Amino acid sequence: MTSTRKSVNKSAFVRLHSKTTPSEIVALGKTAGISFDEKYVHNVRWKDKKDISEGKVPGVRTRRSSPTKSVNGRAVGSRRPRTVVGTPFNLSLAEQFVQLAMDIGLNSAEALIAKVRSAANSLTVD
Repeated sequence: MTSTRKSVNKSAFVRLHSKTTPSEIVALGKTAGISFDEKYVHNVRWKDKKDISEGKVPGVRTRRSSPTKSVNGRAVGSRRPRTVVGTPFNLSLAEQFVQLAMDIGLNSAEALIAKVRSAANSLTVD
């Protein structure tokens, strides 16, 4: 008889503790039965910052589809759009927004919100 063990997403565990130091996250992981080192924590955070700078949502993978068929080496037919595989920690959009704002910094987030406000104000008709 084999035992079924639920797999743990280590990167999601690291993202849940965004305000905690890497050494504290490693200690928390040990108590939760998850093993990784401080370098892993730094790698997850670095990848998330890179994703944000590229306009992606951290922790979300996209799946690409292949072309429908090929004629003489060229793809024929339409491609399906990329589909989102999952959201990090199943957060709502508001929670994702807060998390992203905290990741990019309060000043940067406020500057982006100011741009959104000015764009929204220019669209309103009196």
